[in-house]
Amino acid sequence: MPVRGYNLPPKGNNRFHYGVSGSWSSCEYLPMGMARDRETGEIYYFEIEHSGSWEVEYGSGNAGQMYICLLGPNDESDWWKNLNPGETFTTVPAAFGICIGDESEAIAELTKYRRMIRRTNEDDKKCNIVFNDYMNCLMGDPTTERELSIIDKAAELGCEYYCLDAGWYDDGFWWDRVGEWKEASGRFPNGLQEVCDYAHSKGLKMGLWLEIEVMGVACKLPDDWFVCRHGKRHIDNKRYMLDFRNPEVRKYCRDVVDRLINDYGVEYFKVDYNVTMGYGSDLNSDSCADAIREHYECLHQWYEEIFRDHPELVVENCGSGGQRMDYGMLKILSLQSTSDQTDYLYNANIAANVASAVTPEQGGMWVYPYEDEEEHVIYNVVNGMLLRPYISGMVWKLGENSMNRMKEGISLYKEIREEVRDGVPFFPLGFGTLKSEVLAYGVKAEKNTYLSVWTPRTTEAVIPLENAEQVRRVSVIYPKEEMCGYKIENGNLVVKMPQEKAARLFKIEMK
Repeated sequence: MPVRGYNLPPKGNNRFHYGVSGSWSSCEYLPMGMARDRETGEIYYFEIEHSGSWEVEYGSGNAGQMYICLLGPNDESDWWKNLNPGETFTTVPAAFGICIGDESEAIAELTKYRRMIRRTNEDDKKCNIVFNDYMNCLMGDPTTERELSIIDKAAELGCEYYCLDAGWYDDGFWWDRVGEWKEASGRFPNGLQEVCDYAHSKGLKMGLWLEIEVMGVACKLPDDWFVCRHGKRHIDNKRYMLDFRNPEVRKYCRDVVDRLINDYGVEYFKVDYNVTMGYGSDLNSDSCADAIREHYECLHQWYEEIFRDHPELVVENCGSGGQRMDYGMLKILSLQSTSDQTDYLYNANIAANVASAVTPEQGGMWVYPYEDEEEHVIYNVVNGMLLRPYISGMVWKLGENSMNRMKEGISLYKEIREEVRDGVPFFPLGFGTLKSEVLAYGVKAEKNTYLSVWTPRTTEAVIPLENAEQVRRVSVIYPKEEMCGYKIENGNLVVKMPQEKAARLFKIEMK
C-alpha cells in the first residue's frame, strides 16, 4: 500500500517486527495492531486469528511503499509443511482494514468485525454476570462449607452464574493432579452435587474450572496422547500437554465435559491453560510448529462439536489470565478472561485498554474488592462496568454499605448491558499506561455514551468530549450519589474526584 507524500526515502532493509512463538498466542504481544499514515490520517488495522505462533512485520518497499505482512507459523517459528501432489494448504486467517481517524475509530471497526465473525450465542446477547470464587477470594482452596456461604453472597448480589474455580478435584496441593476431573472427597464429603444443587436452589447456574488440555505427570496414558519431543513427553511445570490431534484424546475430554454436564447440571466452564507446549511436538508431524497449528484446528473443531450438542453451554477462555486472547478462540467461545492481576489499581489499566483486543461484552474483568472501604469498592466496580464483570473478592469481609455498593453496580450493569453489548469502545485519552495519572475508556451506544474515569495518581481529570456542543446532559450514574464535582468546560469534561485512587462512571446524553 503506498504511503502518500514527497521526498520518500529509498527502500531499506530495516523492519518493525513482533510476534509470538509457541502455544500462548498473547503471552508477549496481542496478535493484532495498527499503523497510522500521518499525512493522510489513515489507520491500517489488523489481527491474526490464530492461537499458536504468529508474526507481524512492517517495512518500506520499493518507490517509498510501505508493506504490512501478517503471518501465522513460518520458518522463523521452525514451521514447514510438506505437500504431496494434489494436496492443498490454507494459511491461518487474518483480518485487515483501513479507516480515517484515530485509534478509537480503528478499534470501533475491529469491534464490529469481531461481532460478525464469532459464533452466535445467547451468552454474548444476555451478558450474564458471573461470580467466580478464585481471585482475591478462595484462591483455589474450595470446600463445601466455604462454597455454600459464598454462593449465598453471590445470590444476594444479583449474580447469574456461579463458577467454582480450581482445586475441587484434589484434597491437597492440586497443581500436578489434574486430569481425572472427579471431586475430592476431603473437600466435598457429601459430593460436589451438594454444592451444585445449592447454587441451583439459589437461582444460579453452575460453573466449574477445567484445564482440559493438560494432565498431571502422574498419569499412565500412552505417549501419543501427549506433546512429545525427542521421544519423550514434554513437561511444563509438572504437567503433560494433551495433543488434540489424537481422536482418543478428543473423545476422553469430550466424555469429561459430558459427564460434568449430565451428572452435576454444569452450564459454564472456565477453561484454563496455564502451561505451554513450547515450540510444539515432533510426533506425527512435518514440523513442531505445524503440530501446534494442527492441535488448534482440532481443538477449535472439538469446541464446535460440543456447542452443537450443548448450545446453551457457556465457555470462558481463561488461558492463564489472557495468555491466549485471540479470535481463533474467541470466534467460538463467548468470554475471555483478561488478566490474573490481583491489584485493583493495576487492573484498571487493563480495564481502560482491553476493549482494543476483545469486544466489550466478551472482556471478562475482575470486580474483586478485598477491603471494606467505599472508594475501594467503587473503583473495583467501575473496572468491570463497561466490559463483562467477573464478581469475586473477599465478600465475607464486606459490611452492609460495601455490599450495597456492589449490588448497586450489578443492578446498574443489568440496565445498561444491552447498550454495552451493541456499542463500540473509544479511548478519549488514547491508550493508558502504568504512568498515566488519569485513565478513561468509554462505550458509544446508539442513544447514550458511557464513560469510565479513573484517577490513580491525581484528583483531577480533563477528558476531551467529541462534539461537546451537542451534549445535552452529563451525569454520574455510578455511584448514584455523585460524590465528585464535574462540568463541561472548553469542550472537555472536567472532573474533581474526592481523593486519589477514585473512579466514576458517567452517562453522556446528546441533543
